[in-house]
Amino acid sequence: MTAAAQAPTETIALLADLHLAGGDHDPFTDDERFAETIGGLVARASSPRLRVVLLGDTFDFPAVVVPGRRATPAARPAEATQKLERIVAAHPLVFAALRDLVRAGHRLDVVAGNHDMELLMPAVHSRLVAALGGAPGAVQVHPWLLYVPGLLYAEHGQQHHDFNRFPWLGTEQPRADGPLALPAGSYVDALAHLRQWHPQASAAALAGEAVRMAAGLVAALARLSRAERHRDERERRLAAEPPAGLSAAAVLGIDRAS
Repeated sequence: MTAAAQAPTETIALLADLHLAGGDHDPFTDDERFAETIGGLVARASSPRLRVVLLGDTFDFPAVVVPGRRATPAARPAEATQKLERIVAAHPLVFAALRDLVRAGHRLDVVAGNHDMELLMPAVHSRLVAALGGAPGAVQVHPWLLYVPGLLYAEHGQQHHDFNRFPWLGTEQPRADGPLALPAGSYVDALAHLRQWHPQASAAALAGEAVRMAAGLVAALARLSRAERHRDERERRLAAEPPAGLSAAAVLGIDRAS
């Protein structure tokens, strides 16, 4: 091969677990450092093209408490979109840096993780793309994983953890009008943060929330158990439409390993 043929056509940068939220329970405070990092990548990568991969849990939807609403990990599309609006408003430097990235002709890939699987909801997906701008196709949201043939295989990893695994991921899309079917870990996390999310709530109100979260946990465990009993059907559907350009054999091997 010639030197020209060996020259890379993309620079790929991966970032994971930023956990951007909004309000009193926002764990992300490095907005200026993030903006500087993205700006530096853009400045150094005018040629070849830059491709930034946000590899899961970029946004922390459960940590966003919308005033007047319960803190719930199973948000419906309207509430999830409202949570994303609060995240965008809370982190103007981050979103400005990402907008500059895509408007400069570079690409942004967002892989959904267990804290931001809401991105697969059509309404939330559309709002994110609108917030980031850029040319059509400049921002892509990926369920489960990102595969660049011959170069990169990347996933957030929740599918390899039984408590955070989404049994439907890879074979179904979230309902356009219903709550997201979340894994058991989301409800355990909600229970752990109940007092933090409801600091002014009475003991009786907290007990009611705890019962509701416990019911969600039981339902999530039942979904996981049901999915395992019907694994043959899941594998049939995965093999029929393997995600991300992988072969049916490869995606079945990954799923079985998890």
